[in-house]
Amino acid sequence: MEVTKNKQGLFIDRDLSWLFFNQRVLQEAQNTAVPLIERLKFLGIFSNNLDEFFRVRVASHQRISLLRKTFSLKYNPEALLKQIQEKVLQQQDEFEITYKSLITQLKKQKVEIINESHLTTTEAKEIKDYFKTEVLPHIHPIVLSHKTVFPELNDKSIYLAAHLYKQSNPLNRMYALIEIPTKVLSRFYTLVSSKKITRIIMLDDIIRYCLVDVFNIFDYDCYKAYTVKLTRDAELSIVNEGFESMLVKVSKSLKQRSKGKPVRFVFDENMPAELLKMFVRKFALKEQTLIPGGRYHNFKDFMNFPSIKSPKLVYPEIKSIPYLPFDHAQKIVHAIRENDHLIMHPYHTFDYAVRFIREAAIDPQVTEIKISLYRLARNSNIANALISAIKNGKQVTVIMELKARFDEEHNIFWANKMQEAGAKVIFTSPNQKVHCKLCLIKRTEKKKSVYYLQCGTGNYNADTSKIYSDLSLFTVNPKLTKDALEIFKYLTTSNYKPKTSHILTAPFGLKEQILKFIDTEIANAKKGKESFIYAKLNSLSDTVVIERLYKASAAGVKIKLIIRGICCLVPENKLCSKNIECKSIIGRYLEHSRFFIFNNNNDPHVFMSSADWMERNFYSRVESVIPILNKKLKKQIFRIFDLQWSDNVKARHMDLLNYNKHYEESKKGKVNSQLELFNLLNNAS
Repeated sequence: MEVTKNKQGLFIDRDLSWLFFNQRVLQEAQNTAVPLIERLKFLGIFSNNLDEFFRVRVASHQRISLLRKTFSLKYNPEALLKQIQEKVLQQQDEFEITYKSLITQLKKQKVEIINESHLTTTEAKEIKDYFKTEVLPHIHPIVLSHKTVFPELNDKSIYLAAHLYKQSNPLNRMYALIEIPTKVLSRFYTLVSSKKITRIIMLDDIIRYCLVDVFNIFDYDCYKAYTVKLTRDAELSIVNEGFESMLVKVSKSLKQRSKGKPVRFVFDENMPAELLKMFVRKFALKEQTLIPGGRYHNFKDFMNFPSIKSPKLVYPEIKSIPYLPFDHAQKIVHAIRENDHLIMHPYHTFDYAVRFIREAAIDPQVTEIKISLYRLARNSNIANALISAIKNGKQVTVIMELKARFDEEHNIFWANKMQEAGAKVIFTSPNQKVHCKLCLIKRTEKKKSVYYLQCGTGNYNADTSKIYSDLSLFTVNPKLTKDALEIFKYLTTSNYKPKTSHILTAPFGLKEQILKFIDTEIANAKKGKESFIYAKLNSLSDTVVIERLYKASAAGVKIKLIIRGICCLVPENKLCSKNIECKSIIGRYLEHSRFFIFNNNNDPHVFMSSADWMERNFYSRVESVIPILNKKLKKQIFRIFDLQWSDNVKARHMDLLNYNKHYEESKKGKVNSQLELFNLLNNAS
């Protein structure tokens, strides 16, 4: 692993750390305790993660590499790209071995993933019929030659590079390209003719089997096909000039993304050398962009593998836990008026957040709704509830982030819908993302305006809320609602700086406040007082914060970190971090919640946050870090952290020597924190 060193301590390269995070995802696919089909889905998650990594991070380093002669750099991008490729190739080999193992194990459970060479006579007829009626209308091959201009390949698609030739004269050949139509058809087809066992064939292999029907106008007798996939630079180029709206600028940039520079070309390693050379030449591919692989690519489709009626092959269904204070209330605002409430997705349903807005939409005492939206679902109940509020005469202000990477199209769609309905939709600037998750409702009570606030660590997205573990706070506390109103005033007013007293806000001194809290723990440790820092984050990469944590460790502050993804800090190193322990939890749900606890001389500061401890969160995004002021909820955050810290099933140990090593079972037995958290919340309901 790449580790750099300065006077303060050690730092792990951010991108190599991310690859070790994705290795943890791959470990779940290899974990024999995970049901087989869920393990296939983890292969899909691994693949999807890697696609985004290349489209964003690798693309960025390639762009920087081209500018080396113009700018002075603190690192060598070419050397880093080489390390990334080496690690990716190693993981690719591991991935292929894992996939083959899963196929073998599924077969023992009477689930067979077959290819075209395994079809029975009856199945072959079924596939031919399916191909002619459902698949062929979506097949549009392009004949390739050294003279023709190659088509622009869609980086979200996979293609079959077909090789047609005469057996009697192999030099009499032709190459063609076929986009596999996964946008309109499932990648998987379950054979109807199979009764006793479930037999599944992939769309790729259906097309392979029927290539003769695609190219029947030619006189060839040998047909072979090899999967290829091109990954492009996904950076949006948004020019901050002219009079075009932000909506138009992002829409134009999305069209340009499809023509981004190639950053990775994955291909079947059995592809003929001449055909590979043709792709390399036509797309001007560099050696470090070439990733040889197996027969199949775009494993992200395995995230939607067909459902199989066998309980032992999938996770058992877990129903959402009812949150009784909300269920028993006629209106959610009545429950919020009595107490602050902290709910957890997906253990509690996201419908409570939807209900909060839906009730406000028809409540005659509600006059305004303000909300910041980062990633919306394709079919968004939140957006529909806001449109309902507009139709019911409420004033609705939406802060819409159009630059939420890979969700831009959904956000543009709903921004147009809400604008058409009459909402005041405000788009963020090109150089800043609004990443905070705030919803503020203004209600008239006894002739006074009362504000109700919902804020969270996750997006207003019902789809992701089923698999992302997040916190959601509901409060009427004026200390928090007043600050939230200030943040919305900043977002809707030019040249205004929010005057917040309790909510920590980026880019207005959040990092400095975090450093101040760390310094307080350092000072207390030096006085011999109890001092500790507990933090649960998605990523930790800011070097100044890491250096301050090293300083805190040296002073004797006990630091416990639960970090899902990137961690540039080196834990448990006797030179700089002997008092820092770090874990990562990868399980059924994606650990997405962020919260931190500072002992503060036994009067703990407890926060839930939309922000990680990364430079981009501190300076390039609008973030909200919400203090938990209710003592009961503070204890609840402590319980959640303690439970997750005790995990020895889904947690991995993170240090320089034993990266990603599973914990050994303790005397108390196995602790799967996600299951235990479900039981904890279920018993409390």
